[in-house]
Amino acid sequence: MSRLSRRDIVLRGLSITLLGFALVAAPWILTLSLKYRGFVISTSGKISHAIVGPPDVERHHPLYRTFHVPEPGRITAWEDPDPKLYAFWSPFENLRYAKHQLKLIYYNAKRAVDVLSGFDWLRLGLCAALCGFLIHTPWRRNMAVERWRWAGLPVICIPAIYLPVFAYEQRYYYPVYPFLLAASTGIVVSLARDARKKLNVPRLIGLILFAFSFANHPRSILPRTLKGQGVEFPVEMMQAHDMAKRLKAAGVRGPVTGTYLSGEGVTLYIAFLIDQPWYGG
Repeated sequence: MSRLSRRDIVLRGLSITLLGFALVAAPWILTLSLKYRGFVISTSGKISHAIVGPPDVERHHPLYRTFHVPEPGRITAWEDPDPKLYAFWSPFENLRYAKHQLKLIYYNAKRAVDVLSGFDWLRLGLCAALCGFLIHTPWRRNMAVERWRWAGLPVICIPAIYLPVFAYEQRYYYPVYPFLLAASTGIVVSLARDARKKLNVPRLIGLILFAFSFANHPRSILPRTLKGQGVEFPVEMMQAHDMAKRLKAAGVRGPVTGTYLSGEGVTLYIAFLIDQPWYGG
């Protein structure tokens, strides 16, 4: 039996990976395509691009600036937003739109760097991932021998998806976290090589340093989150929870409406807590 070449192994692995993705995604693609009567993979990308467009027209989510009635069985229309209600734009329409797109990519890149570097307290993970992937020689040999260096690729590619669109939510970048951790561990092991000693002190110090850096953030956030103090809008959530309790105690049921932008989403939270539709605002 002949041995497979490295190229054949890579191609076979890539084919199996793509097949796995296709098997999971195909039912959802089929469902969306039947609903919208055309081939559709997702509608969120176009919408995320629309809401960050030039300020020449109103581009915010229609959900928050109009009164409307959601479809039966839904709390909000945002569960399945209608793309036709958005003001889409293209950077190829005119020079002003092209400049806006370039500025958007610039500010999104700054946001991505800020979020990724903030995943560890000493801000070492992003530097380790990028340096481990880009800055070393001989590049081809190192990438083949030290597989941890490939962790830098998703660290670059995942944020790059969001650069042309809405990219401000921290949760978009969570998939990058394990790759930052892998790259940090890999670069310490690679730089602190010493096979002659049983106790590799530089490597031990490096691993402790990275472990402390990555563990400090969860250590400070987790206790507050478990106590309910880590939500994005704590005051609004408490107000909504109190009002929902009062409405339930009074036996009041029915649709909820209100101005989202001025009320910071209190009415939307109330609708969710009492399981009633939200008519926007």
